[in-house]
Amino acid sequence: MDIATLCMFNRMKQLLNISSRSSEEVAAGAVETVVAALDGSSELVISEDKRRVRRARALMDDPAQVAKEIDERSLVAGPFRFDIGLEEIQNFMESIGAVRSVRMRRHMQSKDFRGSVFVEFTSVEEAARVLKASKKEEDGKGFVFDGAPLDMETKLAFLERKA
Repeated sequence: MDIATLCMFNRMKQLLNISSRSSEEVAAGAVETVVAALDGSSELVISEDKRRVRRARALMDDPAQVAKEIDERSLVAGPFRFDIGLEEIQNFMESIGAVRSVRMRRHMQSKDFRGSVFVEFTSVEEAARVLKASKKEEDGKGFVFDGAPLDMETKLAFLERKA
């Protein structure tokens, strides 16, 4: 994928303070910033001309298997304030474990934040470690965010409970 095109994604435009409307207008400095951030990544490879990026290894062929593996290493965490931003949650989650992604749960109609997130960790073992650490509330060692103890459970248990 062309890095200038990647810079046009809404989240990237926000992070890089880009106001351009097309990838042709993206400043070279923004592309260089992305290249510097990706340098040394084990997941992505930058082309020799430093204009394109690709995955280091191909995705699995079976999307259902990929989704299953993601769900196995994901937890649901909450409650969070309804006015909180993704970045604040992400920083907190990264302070307690090796995180791949954080997705805010939103209402289908209004798109308002529901107060909980799906957190994908780097491995099933890392998710299990964080879940175990979150259950130590009786020892005062559970996770607390903004004064409220966080409830955590596996994404699979959460989906089963909601079904």
